Amino acid sequence: MNMETAICTQPMRSLFETLVKPTILTVLNEGQGFYRCERDLHHHFTVCLDRIRPLHLGSREPVLHTERPAIACYGSGRHGNIDFFVADESHCAGSQSGVAVEVNWNYNDPLKAQRDLCKLMDPKNAYAEAVYFAYGRCQDLLTAVQAGLARAFTTFAEAEPSFLLPAGLRIIVAVRQRHRELVIHSTFVGEPCAPSQLFWSDLRGENRAAQNDGAVQRIEEHLTVREDKMTHFNEEPDRTSN
Repeated sequence: MNMETAICTQPMRSLFETLVKPTILTVLNEGQGFYRCERDLHHHFTVCLDRIRPLHLGSREPVLHTERPAIACYGSGRHGNIDFFVADESHCAGSQSGVAVEVNWNYNDPLKAQRDLCKLMDPKNAYAEAVYFAYGRCQDLLTAVQAGLARAFTTFAEAEPSFLLPAGLRIIVAVRQRHRELVIHSTFVGEPCAPSQLFWSDLRGENRAAQNDGAVQRIEEHLTVREDKMTHFNEEPDRTSN
């Protein structure tokens, strides 16, 4: 077995684990949620990504593709674009895998969440990993995202009654509440399921504490350990959302 074959047969670590999660942790740890607009958060997210892995922007083989075209228009009247698509650096010939990421800053509009989530859920896009990261100060941000998720699911289920949320989809909603408290809501689709079967977990922490390694570790565990629990939770029948 040559070196290239050995690399290809090694189990690949999730791009969420190696790149997207560390980026989200850095974004939450560095700032206090003061952005002028969503584009500012996108810029900050890109800078944090590049620190963790050089993105080779402007080269012929960039790791990061921004505003990557999706398949359909999802109700907006024009073809949707994925905010971030991070290509897998696998050495395997023909590898096209990667992780798609939609980043929402402070939009508590279910329609906005619906359109974003449709791009991540669409079977035609068939992303191996997909992450929806909503961050803001709106107290009803989670409610808007959950409503958008239900509407996005209905969009596909009406066309195909057997449709289920795709495995590998993660939704992270981080809210900066008053007095700078950070609340993180997250869910993970371990096996295809309906939105009513998802388990949402919560983590709360003071912003001042978020600047120490212990708080960062707690957030990281929240986004990792809970996934195992949610996978088992989703596999059990007759579960409803928390």
